[in-house]
Amino acid sequence: MASGRRGRGRHGLARIGGLAGVAAATLALGSCGGNAATSRTSPGPARPAASSSAPSGATASTAPSGATASTAPSGATAGTGSSTATWTARAVPAGVGYLNDVTCPSTARCYAVGGSDRGSGPAWVIGSADGGDGWQLLHTAPSGWLTAIACPGAQSCTAVGGSTGSGGFAPEALVTTDGGRSWTSEAVPPQVGALTDVACVSTSRCIAVGGGSAIAVTTDGGSTWTTRSLPTGLVFVDSVTCPTSTFCMVGGSGPGPEASSPSMASVSDDGGASWSAATVVGGASTLGRVSCADARDCVGLIASGATDTYGTGTPIVTSDGGSTWQHEPTTVGGSVSCVQRSCISVGASYDPAANSFTGAAFLSTDGGLAWTSMRVPTSDGLNAVACRSAVACVAVGGNFPDSTSGVVLTYGS
Repeated sequence: MASGRRGRGRHGLARIGGLAGVAAATLALGSCGGNAATSRTSPGPARPAASSSAPSGATASTAPSGATASTAPSGATAGTGSSTATWTARAVPAGVGYLNDVTCPSTARCYAVGGSDRGSGPAWVIGSADGGDGWQLLHTAPSGWLTAIACPGAQSCTAVGGSTGSGGFAPEALVTTDGGRSWTSEAVPPQVGALTDVACVSTSRCIAVGGGSAIAVTTDGGSTWTTRSLPTGLVFVDSVTCPTSTFCMVGGSGPGPEASSPSMASVSDDGGASWSAATVVGGASTLGRVSCADARDCVGLIASGATDTYGTGTPIVTSDGGSTWQHEPTTVGGSVSCVQRSCISVGASYDPAANSFTGAAFLSTDGGLAWTSMRVPTSDGLNAVACRSAVACVAVGGNFPDSTSGVVLTYGS
């Protein structure tokens, strides 16, 4: 069973420390990279025709007719229409700070993870048993951070991140098989580097990626991890998604400085056992989050590592499993989650005067081609979103630069 797909907004600055590294990077980074794109089609990774089966657990539903009308920030296409669905702020457990990722493996069960990226700790796992309305603290790690979580079932999850040691950034993985009541730390080969994303095709097989020179794979539910070489052409892998038990895609960048390195993708048709040679799918600087409604229809976000564009992405769309991509000339958030033709993107816009980020959300009802901005009840940045249906989503984030308080929003009628 494939893991329920969610999208995170870590991308570009993961190389230098995510939002936690922005304060140190603000003076070092200018407006490098570029998100502007003209509507065109780019070749993608060569691969055989994929199965079009929907991901396990995806809920069929009718996409909402639009989003709450508002002025589109950061160059986003202003849309029309209205929807009865709204965003609602939810209480975060006491003591829980910055949240990086969220996933909802069932209608009722959701998990979120956090911690200051590249920070000294602590890191958190929180859980909800009512679809994201109420949350409780499940686990606190005294050091390190957690950037991503994947749950192939309501009881089985793998959370990944990193820690700082004498040798640099090290990978970290936590595993639960009892719905979050207990978590076990498992060793991951150090050459994978601090982990940025994870996806599971079954309760036993998961794939984790990070800032190192290899991909980590487990076939026993996370107890042991082995390495695979990076797909040919990729030098940095930021994201991985597996919408079915066989089809997976990784996104990242090729050689060169971040400001000019090409955004690239590679696909697997055997659950991550082997990968196609990566091909260029967009401009600088990386293919960040990718969400696939099935094995053919995916929306990716080209991300820039520049401080003033962190938390945003330029959408690219494929309807043939990554063989070709269409570029959309607009800017949305840094994270995306799609169910059938309905996609929601969340992120943040940067205010250089205040050195802070403000939350933003966007809705597409045509598979990522056109986007409408949405009002959100938070002034803090949003890092990730997980949608169980077209009208049931959870988004998480937190305040910056303090990283002391987390944010949880739910979207629904």
